[in-house]
Amino acid sequence: MRFLSIGALLCGTLAICQAAKDKKVVGYFPNWLYNNFPSSKIPFDKYTHINYAFALQNHDDGIPFFQDDWAIENYLPELVRSAHGAKTKVLLSIGGWTGSEKFSPMVASPELRKHFIDWNLDFIEKYNTDGVDIDWEYPGKQAAGCNTFDDKDTDNLLLLLKELRASLDAKFPKSHKEISMAVYVLPFLQNGEPSMDVSEFAPYFDHINIMAYDINGAWAPLTGPNAPFNAEQDKGANFSFANSIKAWKDAGVPSEKINAGLAFYGRSMQATKDMSFSQSQYQDAVVGAPKGDSDDAYWANPFCSADIDGMSGIWKWSNLRSQGLIKKNTLETGEGWTRHWDDQSKTPWLFNSASKMYISYDDPASLQIKLDHVACEGLGGVMAWDIHQDNGELIDVIDKMNWAAPSCSHKASVGDDDTPPTTSHVGHKAKPSHSSHASSSARVSVKSSKSAKSSAFASATRSAVASPSASSVKPNDEVLAHGAKCSTPGTSVCVAEGQSGDWVTCDITNVFVSRPCGLNLVCYNAQAGIYCGNPPVEAKAGKPSLAVESSAGEKQ
Repeated sequence: MRFLSIGALLCGTLAICQAAKDKKVVGYFPNWLYNNFPSSKIPFDKYTHINYAFALQNHDDGIPFFQDDWAIENYLPELVRSAHGAKTKVLLSIGGWTGSEKFSPMVASPELRKHFIDWNLDFIEKYNTDGVDIDWEYPGKQAAGCNTFDDKDTDNLLLLLKELRASLDAKFPKSHKEISMAVYVLPFLQNGEPSMDVSEFAPYFDHINIMAYDINGAWAPLTGPNAPFNAEQDKGANFSFANSIKAWKDAGVPSEKINAGLAFYGRSMQATKDMSFSQSQYQDAVVGAPKGDSDDAYWANPFCSADIDGMSGIWKWSNLRSQGLIKKNTLETGEGWTRHWDDQSKTPWLFNSASKMYISYDDPASLQIKLDHVACEGLGGVMAWDIHQDNGELIDVIDKMNWAAPSCSHKASVGDDDTPPTTSHVGHKAKPSHSSHASSSARVSVKSSKSAKSSAFASATRSAVASPSASSVKPNDEVLAHGAKCSTPGTSVCVAEGQSGDWVTCDITNVFVSRPCGLNLVCYNAQAGIYCGNPPVEAKAGKPSLAVESSAGEKQ
C-alpha cells in the first residue's frame, strides 16, 4: 500500500507514467561519419530509435543503394548490436536531400515498388534492423535540382505504404517492423497544395518525423531563425515548429504518431549591416552561405550538378561550444559575439559586429519550450538531426524532460496564421546599458568579453529590482497563479522574484497566464515588466560571487 502511494505521488496515474515512458526519441545517425564519430559515442540509452542515414533512391531500377557499401559492412552490425543491447531500435533511412531523385518513378510503378520492398526485406533480415524510414524530400515537390516529381506522388506513396506494410507483416510475423517517414512542415502535396486530409495514410506508418528546421537560411536574402517555435507574420518563411504540428494534426494524423523535429545545429548568414542592437532578427543578408564551423567545407551534390554547391554555413551545437562562441552557462558568449533572444520565435541568435555574422540556433532553453509543447500536444515524441552534432548537452535536456508534467504556458501562443502569438518582455541582462525591455520584440542581448564580470550582472540586477514600475508590482488583491483574475492586461510580474523562473502575464481577458524563464534562470521585476536572469549573487568569504548552473549541472 505504501509503494502504491509513493507511485501515485510521483506519477499521478499509471496511464500518465506509461505515456511518459513511451515517448519516442529518434536520432538520425549519418553513415558517412566513419571513424570520425564511431557508434560507440552514441548514448543509446537516451534514444528509443536510431535512424541510420542514408540509403539513396537515385537509380532507375527502384533499388536503394549506398554510396559507400564498405562502410555499411564495417560499421552497421556493431551499431545494431549496441542499440539492441540498450533496447533501442534501428531503422534504415532511405532518401535525404541528395538521395530522393527517383522516388517518384519508383512509387508510380508496381514493378519498381516491388524491387524497393524486396530490397528492404532482405536488408532487414541481413542486418537485423527494425524497419524502414522513408525520407523522401519531397513528394510532389522539386526539392534538390535533379529530383523527379509528379502530381500523383502522394497517391502513389500511399500505394507503397500499403504494400510495404503488408510485406513486412508477412515476412516478419513474430516481430513488428516499423515504418516511419521524415516529412515536410506541410502535409503531403496534392496538385501543388498541402493535403487537407491524410488520415488514410495513418494506419500504415508507425510515426512521422516533422522536419521543423531549415525554415530560414542563406538561400534567402533575409536573416531569420533556422527552427522557430512560432513564425513571425510577414517576416521570413511562414513555417514554424508549432504550426507544422498543427498542420499535420489538422490533416488527420493522430498526435501519438507525430514526432516533432529538433535541430542540433545552427545556420549562419552574412548580414549586410550591424545587427547588434536590432529589434528584429530579420535583416537584409547576402544570399549564399558563409563558412560555418571548423568542420564546414566546400560541398557539391555528387548526384546532381543542378544543385547549389558551396559552404553549408552549419554550426553544430558541439562546435558552438567547443569553439567558444557559447560559454557553459549558454548565456555568455565568446569575445566579439553577442547573444540575443527573440521572444516571438522563442530562439536565441548570435551576432558578431566585426564580421556581421549572424547565427541562428537552438540551445537548452529554446529546446525546453519545444519539448513542453510536444508534451502539451500529446505527441508521440521528438526527432533530432543529428546525433553527432550534439556534445551531450541537448540530448540531456530531452532525457531529463518530465513528460508527465510539462509547462504548457506557450500553448496559448499557438493558433491560426492570422492569430499572432503573444509576446512577453523577457530578457537576460548582463549590463545595464543592454536592457531590451522597451523593445516590442523583447530582444535579449548578452554581451561578453574575455573577462565576463559577475559584478556587472549584479549591478544590473540591483538596478532593475530596486526600481520596478507600477505595471510590474503585484496588486494586493491579485493572486499570481495561472487562471487567476487580474486587473491590467499586459501586466507581467514574477511569482517569486529572485527565487524561481515562474512569472505571469495578464492577458486581454483579464486572466493570468503562467510563463517560465529559460533553463536555470530566475525571474526579476523590472521597469518594463520582468526579465529572466541568473540566480542572485551570493557572498562567499566576504567577496561577491555568482554561481551559475549550466545545462550539464556544472558551475561556472
